[in-house]
Amino acid sequence: MSASVLWYKGLNTNIRDNSRGKRYLLKPALYEEAFEKMLADAEKYGINGLSIDNISNRLSGDYSSSGAGRQRTADILSELFKDSEIPLCFKIPNAYLLGSADAVRDIPVASSGHLLFDRDVPFYQMVIRGSLPYTGYAVNLNNTGADIFLKHIESLTGFTYGFMAASPEELQTTDYINLYGLGNVDYETVSRAYEVIERLNSYVKDAVAVKHEAQRDTAAMTYSNGVTVIVNYSSAGQQVNGITVPARGFAAAENGAVIETGGEVLLYD
Repeated sequence: MSASVLWYKGLNTNIRDNSRGKRYLLKPALYEEAFEKMLADAEKYGINGLSIDNISNRLSGDYSSSGAGRQRTADILSELFKDSEIPLCFKIPNAYLLGSADAVRDIPVASSGHLLFDRDVPFYQMVIRGSLPYTGYAVNLNNTGADIFLKHIESLTGFTYGFMAASPEELQTTDYINLYGLGNVDYETVSRAYEVIERLNSYVKDAVAVKHEAQRDTAAMTYSNGVTVIVNYSSAGQQVNGITVPARGFAAAENGAVIETGGEVLLYD
């Protein structure tokens, strides 16, 4: 059986681009060797944590005569990471890796918006809330749209931004063109968004999510310590369980008593 080859696709054609180099999937049997090399390099360069990318949520089976199927690959990954010597952050990990995670990143805050969907429920965040810190995908590389700030607040998903010192134009003829948005950052806006999410997280602390309620224009998440965070996606103020939520804003309450209300932070012009 030949090696599994990955090709780049043209952005304007969505078909294979033969002018660019090809990549290969690593055999699951070689994962341990690769991870040991990563740990050695981390120690060499004084790196005290690793962020694990797509292998966190994509299972590759080796279907050669001496290979392993997808379930065996999952077992290999679980065993490989469970006693890591340094902290690990995983990219939207599948369930079998959550026990090895010290943090989780790139969690979606919204669905694809398919016409069959009538509501998004932040189920992944509800599951890990109180057990692991988590953040969403980089806001300035995200196409979630105008609701992106409120979507983060609804599930208390931490904000992430990407930065680079050079102009993103330098990436145009490289394999990193998908990072074009790295220059689209307003540092004052970044600071304001972080301040809001940090305050709200300070109210909830390590409490777990116990209930998610959604109406046409509002959504409310209630936590085990009695704190409820409500968001209002409409352009008019709304009443939710006796609490007034500002237009395009949010409210936090503890056992019915309002702690804080605020308006939307415009992450995009």
